[in-house]
Amino acid sequence: MANEPSAAAKRTGVLKRRLSVRSRWTLGIIIGVIVAPALWLGIHAFVAYDALVNAEADVQSVQGAVSANQFQALPYIYSDMKSDTMAAAAATSDPVWLAAENLPVVGTDLRAVRQLAGSVNSLVIKGVGPIATTAKGFDFGQFRPHNGTIDMAKIESLLPILNSTYSGIRSAQISANAIDTTHTLGPVTGAVTTVRQALDKALTLVASVRTAARQIPPALGSTGARNYLVVLGSNSQDRANGGAASALALVTIDNGVLSIIRTAPASGLGLDSSAAGGPATLPPFTKTSSAAAADAERSPVFSDSAARTAALWTARFHDRVDVVVSIDSTGLGELASATGDVSVSAGKTVSATSLATYLDVTLPKTASAVELEAANVAALNGVLTDIISGAGRTPPYLTAANTLLGEKRVQLWSADPKLQAFLAATPMAGALSTSNATVTTYGVFFNAVGSGSLSTDLTATAHLTPALCTSASQRQSSVGITLESRQPSGSVSEDVLVYGPVDFAYANYTLTGATVLATHFTTIAHRPVEAFRIRIDSGATALLTVDHTVGGPTPSKVVEIRTSPRWIVTQIGFAACS
Repeated sequence: MANEPSAAAKRTGVLKRRLSVRSRWTLGIIIGVIVAPALWLGIHAFVAYDALVNAEADVQSVQGAVSANQFQALPYIYSDMKSDTMAAAAATSDPVWLAAENLPVVGTDLRAVRQLAGSVNSLVIKGVGPIATTAKGFDFGQFRPHNGTIDMAKIESLLPILNSTYSGIRSAQISANAIDTTHTLGPVTGAVTTVRQALDKALTLVASVRTAARQIPPALGSTGARNYLVVLGSNSQDRANGGAASALALVTIDNGVLSIIRTAPASGLGLDSSAAGGPATLPPFTKTSSAAAADAERSPVFSDSAARTAALWTARFHDRVDVVVSIDSTGLGELASATGDVSVSAGKTVSATSLATYLDVTLPKTASAVELEAANVAALNGVLTDIISGAGRTPPYLTAANTLLGEKRVQLWSADPKLQAFLAATPMAGALSTSNATVTTYGVFFNAVGSGSLSTDLTATAHLTPALCTSASQRQSSVGITLESRQPSGSVSEDVLVYGPVDFAYANYTLTGATVLATHFTTIAHRPVEAFRIRIDSGATALLTVDHTVGGPTPSKVVEIRTSPRWIVTQIGFAACS
C-alpha cells in the first residue's frame, strides 16, 4: 500500500523508541545518582542550618538566664542546645554527605560545613556542659556575705568547673581553626569566621574569669587577712580616684570573715579639696613632685593616687593597706538600691535614688564642713555594714554591679604586684590607655580651687572636634571643655588638666569667656599634659579649646575622652594630610 512505511522507516522508529527508553533510563540514573543525593544533601543542610540557628537562640537564653540569676534553667537550655548541635553534626556526617565531600567544586564546602557543625557541637558538650551540669541550685547569692562571712568553699569549687570549660572551648577553637576555607564559598567562609571569632571571645572571657577566680580566695583572706581601704568620692569634682574624697573606711577580710576596722573623713588625711593652693600657682600632678596630702587625689593616674592615699592612711592610723577600692557617690547609691535606705545622721535617712544628690548638692548648701563629712562617713559605713551583714536581695546587687562596671564607677589598686598586674589589664584599674593601637584616649580632669564644686557652682563638659589638617599639612585634633558658672555672684576658679593622647604634641590653646590665672605644660609617659587654672565670673560660660598635632603611630578611629571615672566615647577620623 502506498501509505505503508518502508522497512528503513520501521528500523528508524524502533531505534528512536530504543533511544527514548535509553534516555529515560539515563535520566533515571541521573536522578538517582545526582539529583536524589543532591536533594538529600539539601534536606540535611537545611536540618543542620535550622539546628545551628536554634542553638544560637539557646546561647541568648543562656546569657539571659545568667544575667537574671536563674541558673536552674541552664540544664534545660543545655539539653535543647545539645540536641540541636548533635542534630547538626549528625545531619552533616552521614555516608552520602561524606561521599559528596569528594566531589569537585562543592566538596570543600561540604567538608567545611561538617567540620564547623562538629566544632560547635564540641563547644556545647565540652564547653557549656560542665557549667550546665552543675548549675542546678547555683545562685550568685551564695557568694554574698551572710552574717559577715563569705562561703569560701563555694568560691573554690568554681575553679575546676572553669578549668574544664576552658579546655572544652580551647578544643573547639583548635577544631574550628583547622577548617580549610581556601576554596570555600563566601557564605561558608563567613560562617567559619563568625564561629572562630565567637570562640576567641569566649576563650578570652573564660580565661579572664578563671584568672580572676584564682585571685579571689587569696583576696578574701585564704592565705592571711587582707585590708581594703574603701574611698568614697564626691561627684562634686572629677578626680582620678573617682571624685574628691569625702570619706574612707578600712575593711578587713580574714578567710572570708569581714569586719569594718575604722572609718574617717577625708580631712583626717588632709584630703581636702579646698587645699589647692593660692590662685597664682598650680598644684603638682606627679606622685614625686610634692608630699602634700591634698596632692594624693590630684594625680590623674589612679594607681599613683591610690598608693599615696594608702600611705597617708597607714601613716595616720598604722594600718596596713593591701587594696584601695574607689567608688563615687553615685556608685554608692547604686549599691544602696540593693541594701535599702541609708542613715546619714541621727534620725535622718535617705533613699538610694537620692543619696548622691543629697550628699553632693542638697546638703552642701546648708551643712557645715563637719556635718557634711559626718554624713558621708555615715553613708559609707551604713552601706558597707548592710552589705557585710547580708542585707538585701541578689538581683539588685547584680544590677548595681553591672552599672558600676559599665559606667566605671569603681576602681581598684593593689599593693601586691601580682594582683596589681592582673587589675591593670581590667577597666577597674582606672588607667588611661598607653598606646594608640586600639583606642586613642584623652584624659580630662577637674579640681576645685577653694570651696567651689561641679555639683553646685560649675557645670563642666568635654567634647572632641573633628580632626583637621593644618597649613603645615599636619593632622590636628582638638578637645573642647565648656565651663558654665552657676554662682549667683562672684567668681569660681577651677583647675583643668588635659592629658593628650600618647605621642601627640601640644600645639595651642584658646579660651573665651573666662580668665586664665596660670598654665603649666609638660609631658608625662609620652602624653602631652596641659594644666590650666581658670576663673569664671558669675553666670559666664567659658570655652577652653586645646589643640594637639597627631604624631607617632597612626591613631585608631575611636577616641575616648575620660573624665574619671566616666568615659565619653566619640567617633573621629584621622585622614592623612596631603
